[in-house]
Amino acid sequence: MIETLYSLTIIFIDLIFEVTTCYSKSRDYASHVRLVSCLNGKNHVPIFDNKVGYPTSSQRCKRQKWLHSEDQALRYQCYSILNFQTHIVNIQRIVSSPPGRQRLYTLGKFLRNRYSSLLPETYHFHDVNITSSDLDRTISSALCLLGGLYLPQSYDEDPSCDIVAPIIPVHSINMNNDMWIMFKKDCPKYAAELDNMRLEKYNETLALGMSFVYTYLTKYTCQRIASVTDVNRVHTALLTQKEHGYPPPEWATGPQYPQQQIEYIGALSFYARAYDHVQKRLAGGPLVTKIIDSMVAKRNRSLEPDYKMLLFSGHDTTVGIMLQTLGYDKLVKPDFGSSILFELHSIHNQYYVKVFFKPSGFSNHMIPLQFPNCHLPTICTLDEFIAVNQPWRISLEEWQQECAI
Repeated sequence: MIETLYSLTIIFIDLIFEVTTCYSKSRDYASHVRLVSCLNGKNHVPIFDNKVGYPTSSQRCKRQKWLHSEDQALRYQCYSILNFQTHIVNIQRIVSSPPGRQRLYTLGKFLRNRYSSLLPETYHFHDVNITSSDLDRTISSALCLLGGLYLPQSYDEDPSCDIVAPIIPVHSINMNNDMWIMFKKDCPKYAAELDNMRLEKYNETLALGMSFVYTYLTKYTCQRIASVTDVNRVHTALLTQKEHGYPPPEWATGPQYPQQQIEYIGALSFYARAYDHVQKRLAGGPLVTKIIDSMVAKRNRSLEPDYKMLLFSGHDTTVGIMLQTLGYDKLVKPDFGSSILFELHSIHNQYYVKVFFKPSGFSNHMIPLQFPNCHLPTICTLDEFIAVNQPWRISLEEWQQECAI
């Protein structure tokens, strides 16, 4: 049997950045938040160590009296002193972390080793097309991966040196038009479905006796933690701190810290994004459609340019939504640098699709996705793959119509 890898599509998660965000009174949460600890009524301690270099002059902590149960309890809240009236004030110092750069560079090296027969060592514009969401960190992630894919071994010998990205264009999608990677294009129907599903998953955790998790995190972060998304943001912030090599705050260690429950709730927040048919079609459908269309064009020799590899630099939400849309039924919080790989193979002029989930940027371990309606669970003919995913295929016109409430 002669088998040839014909084309490859990869979706991967951005690297880690140091982000500081200030909040006004009217907003209680955000991703990668600079949390404040109010342990035992002592002075506040940022969840990230100040040695990282976050700007502190733009923040102050204001002691307020809060009514907590029947007692008065002193708490600290972090406010922006620039503008108390705005809903949210972002003051960001964005620096890619060394572990994040290494993770994406290592993923690029993995792709080079695994697909050396498909991709020449020297870049040519018709070999690779890379598309990113319109954020600095995802574009930088793409450049780091391209460094591993095309650069010589110098970085392997000295990981402390900077990765110099090869001169390869990275295309980005305007955030307001992004219905493929970041899912920021306005879709009222999906937004309503997402709100309902988040509430359903929140109530599910309460039914499982996890209300204490929200109380615990509210107490120690001095923020109102009242949804699965809030819990996930705290968990992500703690993971980011760990990735930078900083110790966790005291309240996030020891037997009293509900780590397993927090990890479970964090994973549920991703599950809520593509849980039902409507969500999968509106959130996962556009990217599934783009991938299938490119495979069909590749088979028909009508793909222009005739790319060998398509790369999408996205987010944990991108990978999470795609896994659920493709039928991966395990509860998972995608790790930094994880990816999904779609392989199109040619076997005796027949075309087959294999899909893998790679949970880590540092590990070579890959999980083959299974499609029960294909003739083999882990390999589909292209036509079978199209049929299995036909419910999610959607045109721009259909998407716009179905997004309306």
